[in-house]
Amino acid sequence: MRKDRVRERGATYPGFLDVVIVALLMAVLLYAAWRQFPAYQPPVPPTPASHKSS
Repeated sequence: MRKDRVRERGATYPGFLDVVIVALLMAVLLYAAWRQFPAYQPPVPPTPASHKSS
């Protein structure tokens, strides 16, 4: 009697849940980076007041 070999899920065969978890983690990391991005922008220097010559 021969047993049917069932392909066992291993590290080389990511399942649907693995893909969903990776997508959620990437979304969270991208959101955090997007929210933190303005902290790295230098402040905008104030525009000098225009002097009118009269």
